[in-house]
Amino acid sequence: MGNSIRLHPEHGVAPVVTACWWCGQEKNEIAMLGAKVNKVMADLDLQEPPRCLIIDDEPCDACKTHAEDNCVIAGIPDTGKAPNGLFPRGKGLYAVVKKPAILGILDEIMNQGEAKDTMMQTVRDRGFLLLEEGLFEHILEVDQDE
Repeated sequence: MGNSIRLHPEHGVAPVVTACWWCGQEKNEIAMLGAKVNKVMADLDLQEPPRCLIIDDEPCDACKTHAEDNCVIAGIPDTGKAPNGLFPRGKGLYAVVKKPAILGILDEIMNQGEAKDTMMQTVRDRGFLLLEEGLFEHILEVDQDE
């Protein structure tokens, strides 16, 4: 039973196309919401199941390719999480910075510690970084000064 999905009485498996959190474009994936569709519809205040939905922060193939040499940074509101529990979609707080530049800035402005090491490793491995809005704006200021 661990690999089964509970069906929604009206919408069945309730499939949705997943979207990239970073660019908003549809990914080549389908998520089967099943009985969980009621919660999603209530959280998003929808009358019908969504056709497309951002379900995680995993980038699409195009964004992954773009992140090979660059780092996409996104500022999120200080509240951190959307009230519906889904990943919040940014409101224009995005920037693309070359990886060496963002690594240099993080090294310069952050104190030594686990948070700094984790951020720098995330930039190296993924090329994407979610930052609290204030830190995001500070990094952009430092990047423009250099």
